[in-house]
Amino acid sequence: MNRHIYTFENICIQDTGISLGDETQKIILNTKGTMDDVNEDLKNFLTYIEKGIISDKYTAELDDTVSTTRNSEKWKVSYMTLEMYVKDRIREASKEIIAEGIAEGKAEGLAEGKAEGLAEALDNLLNNTEMTLEEAMSALGFSEDMKKQFRDKYNTNN
Repeated sequence: MNRHIYTFENICIQDTGISLGDETQKIILNTKGTMDDVNEDLKNFLTYIEKGIISDKYTAELDDTVSTTRNSEKWKVSYMTLEMYVKDRIREASKEIIAEGIAEGKAEGLAEGKAEGLAEALDNLLNNTEMTLEEAMSALGFSEDMKKQFRDKYNTNN
C-alpha cells in the first residue's frame, strides 16, 4: 500500500471489536514506501537501509558503525563461531532425527513381521487342529494385548 510504516494490534478475527487488550503492537517498516506517513529522520533511516545513502548525522554514524563492525576481526570470528555452532546443532539434530526414524522403522517392521508370523501360525492352528482361539493363542504365547487384538479380529471375521 506504499506506506513506510504498518502498525498491527492483537484483535479477534471473528469479532474485530474484541482485542487482547495487552497493548502490544507489531510495527513493520517498509523501505520502499512512498507515502508521507513518517518523519524525516525515519525516512532517512529507511533510505539508508534500502540504498545505503547517507543523508544526515544519524545515518552517517550508522554507516561508520556498520563499516567498523564489518571490518572487525573480533566480530567476524564471533559471527563465524555462531554460524558454525548453528550448523553443528542442525547437523546433530538431523542425525538424531534420522537415528530415531531408523529405530522406529526397525521396531515397527519387527513388530509387524512378528504379528504377521503369529497371525499365520494362529490361522494354521485353527484350520488344522481342534484348538479353540484361546487355546491356540495361549500355545503361541500371545500377550494379553495381542489376544484382545486377535479376539476382535476373529469375532468380526467369523
